Amino acid sequence: MVVLEERCGEGCKLNIIAGIGTAVNSIWNISSSGEEANKVLENRFFLPQQKIFDARDFEFRQNNNFLIPEDQDNEIVTLLYQKNASAMACWIRELEQKLNRNKITKNALFLRVCLLVSKLINSLIKVGVNTQDIEAEISRLYSDPDMFHSSFEIFTWLEEICRAACKKIDDSERTYYGTICDVALNYILKNYENSLLCLNDVADSVNLSPAYLSALYKKHTGLNISEEITTVRIETSCYLLKNSGLSIKEISDKTGYSNQYYFSTSFKKKIGLNPSEYRRLNEQKSID
Repeated sequence: MVVLEERCGEGCKLNIIAGIGTAVNSIWNISSSGEEANKVLENRFFLPQQKIFDARDFEFRQNNNFLIPEDQDNEIVTLLYQKNASAMACWIRELEQKLNRNKITKNALFLRVCLLVSKLINSLIKVGVNTQDIEAEISRLYSDPDMFHSSFEIFTWLEEICRAACKKIDDSERTYYGTICDVALNYILKNYENSLLCLNDVADSVNLSPAYLSALYKKHTGLNISEEITTVRIETSCYLLKNSGLSIKEISDKTGYSNQYYFSTSFKKKIGLNPSEYRRLNEQKSID
């Protein structure tokens, strides 16, 4: 009380939260009432707007096995792999409502959330995603348990973790698919002179099915594999027409076309001019 008087004297504002145990009819039972009051205060985490908590308003559970419903956790992992952040947010809020109805303690809630995040981290690791920053968030939670003042805050934090996890998977996929596309393009650049080069060859080089590679490449580059092969061949032929004395037939052979007619047809379709017209136009530009 002396400390309180000194602090009040210094002009400090006190934030007092009170817990009230069950009324007892004997002084010898005061300790049990005090234990109830302390237990009530542990549950104040779910009612942060209140300042006085009465034991009669709470029903306590001794068994916390309900904290770890494995089947429910598997559901949110599925949503994570689907990168469905909005559905994950709904799932989290339903979990929040369930745990709040059970009035578990703040420490028990932290345990439940940490177990869930740990499962999400393991799921990310399985698909090769770096989880260091999310693991750091859990460490921050352990080192500063008072960083949250209500269950709403901790579940909002959990939502943010889930959004970050979805983004990590999305970024990881983009990087992975981008690498596959780069490898496929590099294979084309090295083999475009082969007139038999086709989708199956490129798919074999990246160990994917032709259909899957074609869809993936189209999604990430806007071109299918056959279009990319044609683009590389025509761009190379444009360079040779402008910068070499090779004949049209030689350029046709060098860029993977089985005959000169097919080469000229493909070139005009892509450029708007046949190879001879393209060469004359560029020779005229160099003279001018």
